[in-house]
Amino acid sequence: MLEHFKDLLPQADVFVFASPGAGEMWNAHLSLVTIDAEGKFDMQAIPKWGIAGEVTDEYKTNGFKDIVPIKAGDLCCDNDFVPIGAGDEYRTHLLEQRPGFRAFDAILTVGSEKSNPVHVVYWIGLEAVDGKIVANAVRLAGESWMYTGCGQEYREGTARFIRRKAGVAEATVGVQGPYNPESSTAFPPDYPTEDSNCVGTDFLHWKTRAGFRVHRVGKDCKAPHEDIKISDDGTLTVPAKK
Repeated sequence: MLEHFKDLLPQADVFVFASPGAGEMWNAHLSLVTIDAEGKFDMQAIPKWGIAGEVTDEYKTNGFKDIVPIKAGDLCCDNDFVPIGAGDEYRTHLLEQRPGFRAFDAILTVGSEKSNPVHVVYWIGLEAVDGKIVANAVRLAGESWMYTGCGQEYREGTARFIRRKAGVAEATVGVQGPYNPESSTAFPPDYPTEDSNCVGTDFLHWKTRAGFRVHRVGKDCKAPHEDIKISDDGTLTVPAKK
């Protein structure tokens, strides 16, 4: 369980749970559970999207190496896709609290017992609308690698920095796309496409009745991508170059 709210809906308890998510990238499957005064409960998956443009982080690649979102009941998801034995740990911090609305971050740490664990930062929002909960989450930052075919892997697109506005679920976010910090200038290339790989500056906020939304406020097509590191508490840093 990530969070429990007793005052979002009248006479109901609202819970947010996380479990190891299916797919080829480390992720958390987020679930919303509501229980009313009579003990009746409802459970639904919280939709997620990625700050670098991904539709979801629960996906597989097909024979053409196209990214395909995983749906409930897919036959794809055996033990190679669902890390049942994962020793995941989570930390949460409240971002915004007002009547009918809560937002918090959740930092997933995979392999906390290892010397080089993988981290993922989510922002999760819940809004009471007409007696129901509108829930949405954004994957802000992560340290996963993603396979793009032809033997090439890239670090996922991620936030470079998160400058949050105090007391509200809003932030100015630096964003970079997939990138290989270990490649040479020959092969494989640093980026998975030959297109311009600009670094963007985005404004992230909650849109009423809809969820988290983002719009671009600037870009720099000359700035290099960085090998972003994430701490257990969700702090983003750029290690000093050797």
